[in-house]
Amino acid sequence: MSNKQSTCEIPEAKCMDDRTIQAYKQILETSKTNPILGGMLPFSENEIKIAESALNQYEKDCAKCARGGKNDMNCLDAAKTNFSRNMPSSKNDIYPWRNYDWDYANFISNNYSTKALPQAKSNNFSGIKQNVNNIVKSLDGFIFDAAPNNMSNPYNNDKNSDYPIFDCKNNPVCQATEGIKRSNQKKPTNDDFINKMPINGENSSSFYYKVGSCPRPDIKNMNECEKRGYKWTPSSIDEGGGSCSQPRYMYVDNSPKPFFNGSNAKGMIPSITNDIVDIMPDKLLNTLLGQSTSSLQMDSCPNIETFMNDNKMIRDIGIILLFGIGMIYISKKCYK
Repeated sequence: MSNKQSTCEIPEAKCMDDRTIQAYKQILETSKTNPILGGMLPFSENEIKIAESALNQYEKDCAKCARGGKNDMNCLDAAKTNFSRNMPSSKNDIYPWRNYDWDYANFISNNYSTKALPQAKSNNFSGIKQNVNNIVKSLDGFIFDAAPNNMSNPYNNDKNSDYPIFDCKNNPVCQATEGIKRSNQKKPTNDDFINKMPINGENSSSFYYKVGSCPRPDIKNMNECEKRGYKWTPSSIDEGGGSCSQPRYMYVDNSPKPFFNGSNAKGMIPSITNDIVDIMPDKLLNTLLGQSTSSLQMDSCPNIETFMNDNKMIRDIGIILLFGIGMIYISKKCYK
């Protein structure tokens, strides 16, 4: 009987039968087969390819959940999250999503939990000494040791990443789920700003956040526009015409920083304190106007001063947006 049980296969999850997936598939088919209706839908020719790729990847991720993940709900949720993030409406809103999802709790567990630290082998003086050393080591994690550290990589599965090494040990469900979460994301553009900032090491929880777009009237060809990773908006009047816009990003530097200049304390407590200072309203306004702080840096686009000064509403919305983003990444450090 046990042999029969061991050969039983877990049924494939019917991901593509999901109502949301079916709705997306119907929209795509309508866009491709009906030019009139297709023009009214938010899908250009390039976006249709992106959406189809997202659907194909979702089907593959779902199959992984069915086989290795035993149809676990967390695994299926991770597949759905990837699907929504790969769709044109939200693709590359964050780069990389993996850094945005960095789990501080897992990193702390990997390095400072009772499972990670040496266990006292006796109750004598040697054992007491080991317990004291463990307490000091744990305190270092909150005050002195950087998190992430200079050996961290958000895509790795070692103790320096946020991969839950103890939970996933000998656990195929956890391994399948984490494998889906850590799928690679292609760089959205090859602009200098995207290549300028680090996203590994101590910056493994730092990311680029799309805060809007800048018009690119100098690019008049759809192929050239989309080749650069920009968005082409077809004209509703001029067939074959349209306009190109360049995504504008802000870099959120979540790297650990000391609160006092010259201090070596880069743990969670001084780092969070430093981040709170960096989201004060005056600093957020300076960031919006193109000036950098230690945690927020805004990309510039052509005629940025004219673009901002001509539209007060955009400026006000941007200030609110930046403040909200600041609160988000502070809360991620406090509660993850």
